Amino acid sequence: MKRMTIMLTTLIMVLTVTVGTFANGNGTGIHMNQDGMEMEHNMVLPHIVLGGGYETELVFMNPGSGQEVSGTIYFYAQNGSELSVMYNGVSRSSIEFTVPQSGYFSLKLGTPGDEQQIAWAVFINSGDQPDAEDQDMYMGDHLFTSIFYKRFDTNSDRLATQVGVMGMRFMSGMGMGYGMMVRNDAHNITGFAIVNTSDAELTAALTLKNPDGTTFAERNLTLPAGNQMVDVLSDFFSGTADISTFEGTMEIRSDVEGLVPLGLINTDGIQTAIPMIMIPDSYDHSGNMGGGMM
Repeated sequence: MKRMTIMLTTLIMVLTVTVGTFANGNGTGIHMNQDGMEMEHNMVLPHIVLGGGYETELVFMNPGSGQEVSGTIYFYAQNGSELSVMYNGVSRSSIEFTVPQSGYFSLKLGTPGDEQQIAWAVFINSGDQPDAEDQDMYMGDHLFTSIFYKRFDTNSDRLATQVGVMGMRFMSGMGMGYGMMVRNDAHNITGFAIVNTSDAELTAALTLKNPDGTTFAERNLTLPAGNQMVDVLSDFFSGTADISTFEGTMEIRSDVEGLVPLGLINTDGIQTAIPMIMIPDSYDHSGNMGGGMM
């Protein structure tokens, strides 16, 4: 990431996840991440911020499964390498846990007073038994995930603002194109994060659209396997367009699976989630792979 501005320090991103079981350079027909882990039915947390005034809380819920669910969450740095995070006073790069039937499990990560770290994570369900008829994209094989980004006032250690978002699982043949609202003005700044969860390099096409649907600006963003980037949108488009007062939408498209984007609007220091929608022409509704960049 090019830089972390003061405004970005107040800009925590909202989670939206998809994509799944399609060959992504490995020839197996199964989507794998940079560590060779199978991603179908597992959960991705594309942006975690620790320290620098922040704490991230992950909540895993297990309603209605009729069984306890166990698994392991693995943490990665922005370059895709293994990353140790602070949990219960211990630094660790992975955490195993079990969520009781109808219960939940919470992980509070990081210490606000520490130096800031940016991370992303994958939760692997150890007893994965996917149901071929299950199309609930908000559930990763029985578990639902909520993520709470919390910013604290460094002078008083009191919570200043927080935003909670719901995770979504990988879905086969989808996640090739997304759309999100963009609003930048004197009070609002839009931020964006993106992670390449695949085992191969990925290029995403970012297109800003005016309210009338015409193109305002375009750029391509190339991410090596396992890499994550986060910044305010004006920095992503630096040198391409001045979007400090832009209002419209942004489309994010890729030709291969593995793309996981998210976004948030910061309004005078208050964080608000941006709904991230799948673009209908980026996949076909029969479940087969769709159009990618179009």
